Amino acid sequence: NGVMMAGSIPLALFHREGPAIVRRFFLIQGTMFWLRSFSIAMTLLPPPYEQCENIASSSEIVALEALKIMAGKRWTCGDILYSGHTVNMTIAALAWNTYCTDKYLPKGLCFTLAAGAARNLWCLLLMGGYFVIVATHFHYSVDVFIGSLLTTMVWVLYHSLCVNNPAVLDKMPAVLKWYELGGEHTDSDDDSDTVVELQGMVHHTSHKGLAPD
Repeated sequence: NGVMMAGSIPLALFHREGPAIVRRFFLIQGTMFWLRSFSIAMTLLPPPYEQCENIASSSEIVALEALKIMAGKRWTCGDILYSGHTVNMTIAALAWNTYCTDKYLPKGLCFTLAAGAARNLWCLLLMGGYFVIVATHFHYSVDVFIGSLLTTMVWVLYHSLCVNNPAVLDKMPAVLKWYELGGEHTDSDDDSDTVVELQGMVHHTSHKGLAPD
């Protein structure tokens, strides 16, 4: 997980779509973890690692316990459906396979071959990551399967509707459109400003016409 996340830094820094890639990464990651919160609340699975010992105290503050888990000082024994590591690795691999293509890179045989090699490498890393998660009993195989499947579906759906289809993006909620465009001023904003200005001019003219000479 750490290797794949760190390996995605060059894509974010040097790709011409770097800022947009980062925004889309965090949006899809946040969506996946938001969906996972429902499955955590509804589904409690037994620990995939039978020798796991829960050393948490019942009197400990829940928020403090969560921070210790995030810092790697504690671990959880219960299984979480689905795997968050799988989500992160899948998004990283999808980013490389989506943006490391001829559509975004300079033309030329060398770039084409290098892009193909990078995509294949990330697919191999992703499969290796899935195997390690299951082999170490960190998660059940179903956690990896559902995590990878849902992440891919959300990625494809978002790119189909919001990235590759400006007409659909224009009909999305304003906050999503603002986020996808990186806070840029859109044409629809210009149109609404023009309407407001015209309404103000009409209102001013009507009052002027009613005023006595």
